[in-house]
Amino acid sequence: MTFKEIISRTNLKYKEISGKSDNEITGIRISSRECGDGDVFAAIKGFKTDGHLFAEDAFSRGCRNFIVTDPGTIPQNITDSSTVYQVDDTREALALCSNVLYNSPFNELCMIGITGSKGKTTTTFLIDAIFRSVTKNSFFTTVKYRAGETEEDSERTTMEADRLQKLLRDSVNHGDTHAIVEVSSHAVTLKRIAGVEWDAGLFTSFSRDHLDLYGTMEKYLDAKLDFFRMLSASNKKNKIAVINMDDPEGCKVLDVLNDTVRAVTIGHSDKCSYRIDDVASDENYQIIELTLNTPILTAKERYDVPLMGDYNVTNIVLAIACARENGISYEDVYAALHDFCGVDGRFNVVFNSPFKVVVDYAHTPESLEKIFTECRKLASGKVIAVFGCTGDRDREKRPIMGEVAAEFADYTIITDDDTYTEDPEIIIGMLEAGLISKGKRSPFNYKIIRDRKSAIAESMAMAQPGDVIVIAGMGHQKYQVTGNGKIPHNDRDCVLELCKKC
Repeated sequence: MTFKEIISRTNLKYKEISGKSDNEITGIRISSRECGDGDVFAAIKGFKTDGHLFAEDAFSRGCRNFIVTDPGTIPQNITDSSTVYQVDDTREALALCSNVLYNSPFNELCMIGITGSKGKTTTTFLIDAIFRSVTKNSFFTTVKYRAGETEEDSERTTMEADRLQKLLRDSVNHGDTHAIVEVSSHAVTLKRIAGVEWDAGLFTSFSRDHLDLYGTMEKYLDAKLDFFRMLSASNKKNKIAVINMDDPEGCKVLDVLNDTVRAVTIGHSDKCSYRIDDVASDENYQIIELTLNTPILTAKERYDVPLMGDYNVTNIVLAIACARENGISYEDVYAALHDFCGVDGRFNVVFNSPFKVVVDYAHTPESLEKIFTECRKLASGKVIAVFGCTGDRDREKRPIMGEVAAEFADYTIITDDDTYTEDPEIIIGMLEAGLISKGKRSPFNYKIIRDRKSAIAESMAMAQPGDVIVIAGMGHQKYQVTGNGKIPHNDRDCVLELCKKC
């Protein structure tokens, strides 16, 4: 297809600035460095740079097709020999043109999307493990993605539309029947999933996050609800929404669903479709044992899952409900969960004796409190926290995270996280202010060690038998992003390297 044929098959409002090229299109790109003569370059105005500034670079690499919002910035030599279309929203155009180019692969897959502030990644991994035991499926998460023959680490929770649609097409070509997608609020707001037809949507939880983009909790929640509005608008048949009703915002998810979507609820209430009757852990807190009342069997269903943390109960039950409602048997669900291998960077006990070291992705006040609370159950001694805060993000949560550490940890080492372009000392100072506001004073309750590896080493040097060290914030990440670029670092690998020297 030519670019003209592709854009004409979307429902976009567009204006032709020039129509000089008629070559076959093989890809749509947002990076000029990836462009060639078979590509369309989508000039996106981002938060830090404007893609229009790179149109000449794309042109120099052979690109002759462009989607823009500001044609006045495109040099005359490009419009004289290219096809250029102006649209109101380049991100939306990127998604809808990608859908056409790859022939809407989501229509050939059962599309399951998982959204919420916390629990998305673990729930996606759980669903993938269950479905993969009986079907062929692709999956896309914050940690990694798998589609067809491709399995790689992820750069973000939900990838850009051009890449997602290509991989969904690869998934179809590979014979996959289901796609399980972790859906971030950014993916909804920035149109990465625009036009996708969904079969199922899951709501895990809602708590403070991403206020640097949304400004208020109300706008952030509305972005989550927009995903379920998309589910309601989907043309798929037999659609379901699986909703955590233990979260107060679960009711608002129910409210936005229309009568084309069947609501499946989970939680502790008697009114829930999947009621959590009983939860326990084995003596080492290594296995969650839970019993459910379900609408499918008259008998209760019992599951043993090798995960730690009470908060994972919700993630497990969401996955169970999604699988059972898609026709997967109790026996198959039980077997898949019983053999579940966990998720990289989520409550990983990296070192177990004489003290424990836990690595977790917790990077918000609520998630920090939860991981500290769970680690308190494992500790016969102190809980030692090692964490920082991301730069160029929600600044107001930083002192709150310091307050959480002051309240729930016995000792805190403040260190650098991904600082991006922000002054690390400002980030550290805001965290420290939260600790001090709770009456904590260095060196009795905390210290500052900006180098993350040194901070981890210090925590392990001070730990005593029975203590639990919680290294939070980066989880699975393999790089630390600073103003000077990426630095190779993984918390788990750092701990294991230090253990060798013990």
